[in-house]
Amino acid sequence: MEKQEIVVLTDHDIRLAEESAQVERDIVQARQYPRDLAGVRKGVMEIATVDKETAENCFYSLPRRKKNEKGKYEIVAIEGETVRLAEIVISQWGHISSKKSIINIDKLQGIVTAMAEVKDLQTGNRYTITESKSILYKEGGLYPHDQIILTGKSAASIAWRNAVFMAIPKAFFATILKRVKAVATGAIAGIDDHEFQERTLAERSDMAVKYFTALGVPVERIWGALNIKSQNEMKEVELEHLTGIKTGLKEGEFKLDTAFPPTAKEKQSEKGSEAVSGAINSIPKDK
Repeated sequence: MEKQEIVVLTDHDIRLAEESAQVERDIVQARQYPRDLAGVRKGVMEIATVDKETAENCFYSLPRRKKNEKGKYEIVAIEGETVRLAEIVISQWGHISSKKSIINIDKLQGIVTAMAEVKDLQTGNRYTITESKSILYKEGGLYPHDQIILTGKSAASIAWRNAVFMAIPKAFFATILKRVKAVATGAIAGIDDHEFQERTLAERSDMAVKYFTALGVPVERIWGALNIKSQNEMKEVELEHLTGIKTGLKEGEFKLDTAFPPTAKEKQSEKGSEAVSGAINSIPKDK
């Protein structure tokens, strides 16, 4: 009589087997009932443009110095899609699975690393992205534990967003973003903006500028970030840029000084102040 080997399955083994079986069922269903792209696009549009606040939260913008064809530096807008937009798109895309987690906290190097994975069950494509963030203060010293975890979660969200937009082509929602920006800047009403007030570009620009001056940003820095000389030069694209900066700040993509760095005049003034201060400090004191 042959001996029968008894295999004892742990809870972990059972859970993995159940997850694997569920994924297989999801893949079969995804290929049997493929997504309706027209319906997906309609759903994303309706959610993303439901009102001004939702539309604002779908994209961010950051000024960057970049060399032009003549070799001179100029300010350009670097735009990106937010975690909020990723949530909206993936909720309508269907037949997709995703997960994210903090995979390493290196206190010696002062870095936390997170990973996200997104798999399209219909096509079988899988995307894995890692994202690292510093957990050190500028002056040195490690963040406290709670802040390390928050930073890790932020890194995980960014990795997840990037993985989502690798799995779902940006070309799919490019036209949607145009309308999203129009709602975000107040050019047109959102679907549920029943109390929408039509305003001119000048009025909307003035409101956007006042938002940042109330935070203490000098108007000269705002003009510098937009690569213009005064508010009179603001057009829809500059207003979109300011709206994107507002979102980026709220999302923690960057800080105020990064978005609105000191102007050349301010830097020169600081150098002058430092030179005067240095000269004063170098004067021999009376004994």
